[in-house]
Amino acid sequence: MVPPADPTEIVNLSQGKSYTIRREENTNYPDTNGTELTDGEAKIEVDESALKEVTDLVVYATEAGIKRTTAKLYAQRGAQEEGRLLFALPVKSDQKVQFFTSSGVMHTLPAEEIPEVKGKFLGAQPAALFPGWTDGERIVAAFCLARYEGDLLFFTKKGMAKRAALSEFETRSKKLAACGLKEGDELLAVVPDNGEESVLLVTKKAMSIRFAADAIPPMGRTAA
Repeated sequence: MVPPADPTEIVNLSQGKSYTIRREENTNYPDTNGTELTDGEAKIEVDESALKEVTDLVVYATEAGIKRTTAKLYAQRGAQEEGRLLFALPVKSDQKVQFFTSSGVMHTLPAEEIPEVKGKFLGAQPAALFPGWTDGERIVAAFCLARYEGDLLFFTKKGMAKRAALSEFETRSKKLAACGLKEGDELLAVVPDNGEESVLLVTKKAMSIRFAADAIPPMGRTAA
């Protein structure tokens, strides 16, 4: 084997995403296979994200905080020992999670950036994860939006109901105004429109109202 002309030409593939391999013509041996060597450099692009192992996770929240764990571990132990469960969302490790808050804001975080349950750590408080978090703000819904098709339905404390196209929530930003609110109002619930014919709302005073889902008017994302 002919050694390389310069040992520094050998590139460590673990140190970067873009690598250069120099091709030098070897005049000591005749070309017997008809291959033509040309001047220049060959550039190899390596997508390191494709090399990561994708695992099944559960992102969930209790009164102790927001955390993630493997789907296998969650199936074994659940979250009973950590207080009341607020939500539990199955995700893939390469996906992002969208959190909707009572202030009408959507926060987006990669699942892998959500703290993992280890030892005595029981999760992070929202204020530590989401910029601009305010006192009294609450998470009212969490989704893993793989496709931005269809609508989301929004319901507020003062009785406003509206729908907004999911395409309006496709963003690279970690924080997005998700629902415009009038003064003194707050977001109570966000649900995907799954094609149900009607919607049933129940109050804490045991009052209820049912109405046709298609009666909820489509409005812009920030409209109040």
